[in-house]
Amino acid sequence: MKPDDFLSDALRRCGIAPAATYSTGQVARLLGVSPETIRRLVDAYEPSAREAGADPARDPVRRPTGLRAIRIHTHRRVPHDALAEWLRANSAYLRLYGPDAT
Repeated sequence: MKPDDFLSDALRRCGIAPAATYSTGQVARLLGVSPETIRRLVDAYEPSAREAGADPARDPVRRPTGLRAIRIHTHRRVPHDALAEWLRANSAYLRLYGPDAT
């Protein structure tokens, strides 16, 4: 199953309407993990300058295993395309937890 199809199916099964962005709680429900795990994935994508030990404007640190999100103060919103992109990049998740997994 393709990541986009998996995402559409997961949204329907969880009763979440397709949207431009999703909360960490919604993404956690979709992926079957805790909201804290989603927060860690978001923080892993682009840590703050203090965590990375560098100025993010001059030396951004991005980890491809992380999940891209929009931060609004302390809240994180995951764009639909970022979630689909993460599923494409992390096909192991689909093998383990997709509908074809046994």
